[in-house]
Amino acid sequence: MEIDAERVTAIVQRLVRAPSFQTERFEADPDVQRFIAETVCEQARALGLTSEQDAMGDLVMRIGRRDADRRVIVFAYAMTHAVARMTDPLDGRLLDRLPSDGDAPGIGGPWIRGRGAAEQKGTLGAVLEAAAALKRREDALAGELIVCVSAAGETGRHDTARAVMEFLGEPRADFAIVAIASENAICLANKGRVDAVITVRGRASHSSTPWAGLDAIAGARQVMARLDDVPLPGEHPHLGRPTLTVTSIRSLPDATHTVQDEVRIVVDRRLLPGQDPAAAFDDIVHAVGTLPPFEVSVSLGPVNLPAEVTRTDAVVQRLEEGLRAAGRTPIHSYSHGCVDAGFFVQRGIPAVMFGAGDPRLWHTDDEVVAVPDVVTCARVLAHATFRHLASEAGLSQDRPS
Repeated sequence: MEIDAERVTAIVQRLVRAPSFQTERFEADPDVQRFIAETVCEQARALGLTSEQDAMGDLVMRIGRRDADRRVIVFAYAMTHAVARMTDPLDGRLLDRLPSDGDAPGIGGPWIRGRGAAEQKGTLGAVLEAAAALKRREDALAGELIVCVSAAGETGRHDTARAVMEFLGEPRADFAIVAIASENAICLANKGRVDAVITVRGRASHSSTPWAGLDAIAGARQVMARLDDVPLPGEHPHLGRPTLTVTSIRSLPDATHTVQDEVRIVVDRRLLPGQDPAAAFDDIVHAVGTLPPFEVSVSLGPVNLPAEVTRTDAVVQRLEEGLRAAGRTPIHSYSHGCVDAGFFVQRGIPAVMFGAGDPRLWHTDDEVVAVPDVVTCARVLAHATFRHLASEAGLSQDRPS
């Protein structure tokens, strides 16, 4: 399958230069929606790809035979981390040397710099180039490739994946590739996550007369102590034990010299493959309990499901073939993070995470992706999906390039 290294480099640069930062509006953010409807659609059209959008603005491209028994889903992302402290986040420059000292990540440069380059957009560019390679060989396909560009990427929930599948009519698929940075390693398993939002309510008063109020911060301290009693059962040979982490504490009202009447605590409970998010949430509710005279409530926040596949699953074998064809030795990995692989696994569709970029560079002030990694990713995705979906006649004519 032919991959144009200069073209895919230019695609990633254009993607990085278009803003799609995470804001409080998440998938509905105008820049995220514009990035998909304009920037990604423009790149897709230039590559000869046709697309349509679902109700959440997610982009869907279909290549091959819709009536076929064989089907592969490649699920990529649009939204990036917020700017944070990164200067020139829409840089998109091609760097011969990295801006920071130390060893270069990955296999060497040049590198493309910008927010999301290492996390979502380097891989998204590779996905578009790989899809175009299959489009050029569409007459040789006996199956269908569905490429999705999700408006999510930093939301921590499965809303867009659910919207895409409903838009497509819940199609059966042989496997899914969740296209996000993994250093081009095949991620066989990832933890899931359930967020719990704990609210402690007291009574406000002036801080000069604290006895007239009921300090919600004092109640929150007791809740925090109780979180130490939340059970964290299980252990995975590669992912270790589940974890529980407080990720946010906020008190209200936001006013000076005031006994606070409300504290909100967000808890991140990581799940091992096979663990039930509802049971994990119930454990938190039980540990927090009641706390008179405070009013305490626990509500369910975003949920990401865990995932795991075996090395004998077709998605793993096809990606291994693609890596070997690209001259790379297959490497397998396991992730403590989570995106949408668990969503597909729950639906009976084996799914892995795979993509260009070093996860250690996510959300950093000098986020970059190595161009050779992007090119390799495109070659692997094109080879893996074509080999799975091509007719026997198409396979007989296929020559790696």
